Amino acid sequence: MGDINLTTIIVALGGGYITYLGTKYSNKASLEKTNTENADVLYRKYQEMVDKLEKKVDKLEAEISDIKNKYEKEIAYYQKLVEELEDENEELKNENAILKGGI
Repeated sequence: MGDINLTTIIVALGGGYITYLGTKYSNKASLEKTNTENADVLYRKYQEMVDKLEKKVDKLEAEISDIKNKYEKEIAYYQKLVEELEDENEELKNENAILKGGI
């Protein structure tokens, strides 16, 4: 009878140990799979964020380019206007000098 109890205990311990080993490897594989899935989800989220930021940067670069072109045209317009006014001022000075000299 003692041998039967000992055999039962050994079989139970052996089965428990085998179950432990099987669960250990199964949990490890499950954990690796979960980690891989989580890494994939994070990668997709970060890629989506990067794509959105790239679109925003492209939009801002286009806006900056438009603003730059606008102000370059305005600068050219005002430079031309300044030159015209300087020429007109010079003509008026000459005309004024002639009129003062003629009196």
